[in-house]
Amino acid sequence: MFLSETDREIIGDSCIMRQVRAKVRKLARFPWPVLVLGESGVGKELIARSIHEASPRQDKPFVAINCAGMPDTLVESEFFGYRKGAFTGAENHKKGKFEEADQGTIFLDEIGEASLKFQLTLLRVLETRKITKVGGWKEEPVCARVLCATNKPVDKMMAEMRTDLFHRISAFPLYIPPLRERREDIPALATHFIRQFRREFGEHTGEDNALSISEISSDALVSLSRLHFYGNVRELRNVLQRAVMLADTHETVITETHVREAVSLIPQEGTDEAAEALKWLYEWAASNQRRFWNRHRQVNKEPSEGWVGRWDIRRVHKSSGGTDRGSPDNDRWKAICLTVDTVSELLADAEFESRAVIRSWAKRDWLSSDKKRVSTTCKLGKRSVRVYCIRRSALEENCIRVRISV
Repeated sequence: MFLSETDREIIGDSCIMRQVRAKVRKLARFPWPVLVLGESGVGKELIARSIHEASPRQDKPFVAINCAGMPDTLVESEFFGYRKGAFTGAENHKKGKFEEADQGTIFLDEIGEASLKFQLTLLRVLETRKITKVGGWKEEPVCARVLCATNKPVDKMMAEMRTDLFHRISAFPLYIPPLRERREDIPALATHFIRQFRREFGEHTGEDNALSISEISSDALVSLSRLHFYGNVRELRNVLQRAVMLADTHETVITETHVREAVSLIPQEGTDEAAEALKWLYEWAASNQRRFWNRHRQVNKEPSEGWVGRWDIRRVHKSSGGTDRGSPDNDRWKAICLTVDTVSELLADAEFESRAVIRSWAKRDWLSSDKKRVSTTCKLGKRSVRVYCIRRSALEENCIRVRISV
């Protein structure tokens, strides 16, 4: 079966997306319900439209409705329509959604949010394939293929929805994986969105090629590939849209700087690379405390495993309480100090871009050093060691999951 124009819009050359496209073509042949599963923003409606466009019903209507925004008082009139005079304000006959989609496809988005009345109404239609308009007196047959979508997991759907309805709408569950599980699709998606932006901008201005941005740099793609994208493809599109608007009018390429600035405008969990790198480094340091040198307890002594860093300790004198001033109970750590080579190696192993991360740490004043240099120098015996000293305030702000015992 040939690919429809809509099916070509399912962008991505990853193995996962090739499998999804193959399933879309297979499912399109049949008239039975399909339940499209996936997180918000993965493109569930696009998949549903692709199934419709590749099916024998492609010349018939595709009617989409959001179940989450449907009040119980309007369920029957919206789905089945009404006769003239059925209630106050019903001055004309009105077709319902099922009648509009007759011989075509009706797409029920956010079916997991449907109310109990909505579920009962839908179940009756699926069982009888007939509807009765509000104010009507006879049943009318309808023949619309039902496609549904939800961002809820299957087990949660089964627990919250009527079991008989769930099995009616899920003849075939089609799962669309999140973008973070198919990052190799990001370059193709980015190219597609830039092309789309140029077309939209040209339609807005009435000029061809009115938008100067025409491509994205490899560094920017690497930066994008490190993001978690909990908003999936929709979030990727928004980030690229902001990056295009941040670019100067004469620029033709979206750069890594544009991407980082676009992401920082709406910070979300997992999208702050500098904070994520700091958390990862902190957790590694906390799990390897025995390898650290402490200036107050092992002065000028290098551990046998090699010197990698230290907790920077400050002794706090208590004016009362009888506690020994030299006791470890009075230690207050100020920073974690790690050698420059150690930090670079650890960040590289975790696939962070170390230079960009460290620049961001310095810009946010997360490092304890002078204004001229990002790193500082620590004496170890007769030699000097270059280190990054990460402030306690930065660690407490971003790394609350781990507690250090000194």
